[in-house]
Amino acid sequence: MARGGKDSARRSIIFFLVQRCIWLLELYFKAVKEPLEDRAKKAARIIASPQEFKVCESCGSIVAKKAVFCPNCNGYRFDGSKEMVIAQAEILGKRESTSISQEDYL
Repeated sequence: MARGGKDSARRSIIFFLVQRCIWLLELYFKAVKEPLEDRAKKAARIIASPQEFKVCESCGSIVAKKAVFCPNCNGYRFDGSKEMVIAQAEILGKRESTSISQEDYL
């Protein structure tokens, strides 16, 4: 009888761990998918009004037209042409972020 209780407890623990792993995997895949959708939405907004943005010539980030320095690389050279902004928004909207932000250093 004691052995049956241990097996039951082990099965319960294994079941719990498997459920926890499934939950964590779902969270991970949701976290990976949502940023891509967010980037696509931001890219669409930028493409709709490219005159409000410019592209950093150092790192390729798209920043607001009023920015003096790039918040990602501290660059100060920008291309504000509508064609460049649209082309870069199309590229960045289709892939995951590869930029290192200041938060990554903390």
